[in-house]
Amino acid sequence: MQATRKYVTLPTEEKVLHIAEWILEKKGTDLLVLDLSGQQALAEATCIVTATSLRHGQGLADYVMDQCAAHKFERLRVEGHTVGQWILLDLNDIIVHILQPESRSLYRLDDLWADARVIMDKRKDG
Repeated sequence: MQATRKYVTLPTEEKVLHIAEWILEKKGTDLLVLDLSGQQALAEATCIVTATSLRHGQGLADYVMDQCAAHKFERLRVEGHTVGQWILLDLNDIIVHILQPESRSLYRLDDLWADARVIMDKRKDG
């Protein structure tokens, strides 16, 4: 009898591109996807995206988590969902930051990893 794997073993970059597709599918804006390997970060990659409203941010988070479950991507936790200003999805090797415009301007996560390799840049000014 062959054991089935609990989670997929896709490379991080391939997984993060799927996540980016799901975010864009649900109209997340100003998406930035970074490779954090070698950056002394807590994850191998990150997605930073702006939501157009609190409900949109919560919907994005729910959709990404549902898609991760359907595709057997590891999901550890969700933070900030109730308040919705900054929702963090911890997918083990990938962190997704869903921010309201004011929070994104205030925390400037885009600048935090300025030396990281850009995987995808869908920002208006990017």
